[in-house]
Amino acid sequence: MLTIVPTIDVEGTHGEDPFSQLIIGEIGEPETWGVHRLSQTFQDYGVRATFFVDCYEHTFWGNDKMEEVCQKLVEANQDVQLHTHPAWRDDIHDSPWLRTLKRTDSFFPQELDLMAKLSLSQQVEVLEFGADLIQKWVGYRPVVHRSGGYSINQQTVRALVKTGFLMDSSMNTAHSNSKINWSFNSLRLKDGLLECPVTVLNYTFGLPLGFTNLPLYSKKMKTDLDSCTVEDITSYVRQSRDMGIKILNLFMHSYSLLKFDPFFRNIQPDPSDLQKLQTILADLSGMQDVRFMSCIDLLRAYQKNREEFTSFDGVPSVQRNLQIIRFAIQKARNLAVDFSFQVHDTYSPPDQKEAGLKD
Repeated sequence: MLTIVPTIDVEGTHGEDPFSQLIIGEIGEPETWGVHRLSQTFQDYGVRATFFVDCYEHTFWGNDKMEEVCQKLVEANQDVQLHTHPAWRDDIHDSPWLRTLKRTDSFFPQELDLMAKLSLSQQVEVLEFGADLIQKWVGYRPVVHRSGGYSINQQTVRALVKTGFLMDSSMNTAHSNSKINWSFNSLRLKDGLLECPVTVLNYTFGLPLGFTNLPLYSKKMKTDLDSCTVEDITSYVRQSRDMGIKILNLFMHSYSLLKFDPFFRNIQPDPSDLQKLQTILADLSGMQDVRFMSCIDLLRAYQKNREEFTSFDGVPSVQRNLQIIRFAIQKARNLAVDFSFQVHDTYSPPDQKEAGLKD
């Protein structure tokens, strides 16, 4: 049995109105295209997903706005858990006012933007504050965590266990911010913490050679709604049956149904990604050996029967020559745009606040 776990990072820190645009998805359309559109889509297919909420953004947008998001998700029978961004780094793509806001009002000092940059005691502080805040908002204490930017080290594991978390979903073998990784695509219980990794597949670049292909390059990609096609996801499912993989972490953001330019000035709905999600939910929920679960439901199922989730830790592969070429071209364009913008950047940051949590 393959368990698909839809997970959504809820955050909004770019654009002219980040909370409304990237969390709620208010972009001048009759309907919103953010968290509540995602939540309704899951409901339409009888699926419960996990929304990892960066509650620390209450220092930017206010307590009431973030609380309302969480409460509406819980009312829709979705699973709200904790997402930790201790601070947000300076980004040249942002407007000056937002760059200043990130520097002066981030929860932690701006240079401490990733969990793995913090000491054990600082990580404990961040986790305790976030868990307390979400409990205040929704009435239950979160026990599942995802670190912002997939940033996790052994100190994070210790801090999570110390603060009562039972499950984590931060480890991503495709990203260098994950300083420890226990598996590619399988659940692992270690040091008192159950890890549901951000699952990955290999995008390969190959050339025809007789009846096969000669692989020349391989790139690990997280199983993300934005970057993967429906065919990629179904191929992962099909190969999982043969390899004995039992988990697929379907990764999303609150803005996954949107498309935008590098500076977040032209934000539009992306109906193709909505259609992609609907197709995945419709096609895969109809398979007898596939099921959807939220993180909290997965945790409970694992606690009830661990043997059900014992699996081979493999990485499915798909040949995506054209997509890899597109990635390379887009990366080159982005580097060129960033270099040009840095040369002409006249932003002067205010003095950094003292280290430590804000009141």
